[in-house]
Amino acid sequence: RQDLGCWTDTGNRAISGGIRFNSQNPIQDCEAFARENGWTVFAVQYNTECFTSADAESTYQQYGQSSGCSSSGRGGTWAQNVYKISCDEPAEIVCEEWSEFSECSVECGGGEQTRSRVCRDVLGNEVAPEEESQQCNTQECPPTEPECNIRQDLGCWTDTGNRAISGGIRFNSQNPIQDCEEFARENGWTVFAVQYNTECFTSADAESTYQQYGQSS
Repeated sequence: RQDLGCWTDTGNRAISGGIRFNSQNPIQDCEAFARENGWTVFAVQYNTECFTSADAESTYQQYGQSSGCSSSGRGGTWAQNVYKISCDEPAEIVCEEWSEFSECSVECGGGEQTRSRVCRDVLGNEVAPEEESQQCNTQECPPTEPECNIRQDLGCWTDTGNRAISGGIRFNSQNPIQDCEEFARENGWTVFAVQYNTECFTSADAESTYQQYGQSS
């Protein structure tokens, strides 16, 4: 916005169209009104009055300059502060406070979190929101073992009083296959066995010992 100075006005207005409106924020509001209409020059007079038109740039000077404008830039009695909007001048943008950063995209290994804020032009129209990002949770992830969710049936094998799988009967259960598997997983063991309908057998070395007495029918 360029300040073109203080210029005289009369009852036969220097800028056609008369008083467009009165405003307590006349410079910004009158500029916004001119921009909405695609006009390049507007004026403020008598502290609150807005003047602007399509041909204002060629008519505002017709009564000569004036010394009657106030220091506020809002004109005076029959004196108006005149402003020009440059076509290549970006409209004033007002932005709200930044939002909080979003949750990190990952728990470890380096992720991203973002925040944004809404910005508006002098007309109150929302423009493209601004966004910022930053790295987060950059610490290394702990090593993980591959999940093993498939249970393989290794068949039916003989057992004796000198157990093929060490550790004896771990427990009895009415849901022995699932419960014994869970017990083995909790201990990090890979092989378990169910006997006599309810008994659970499993140990760290079960995979290398369960076959020692041969298969059973």
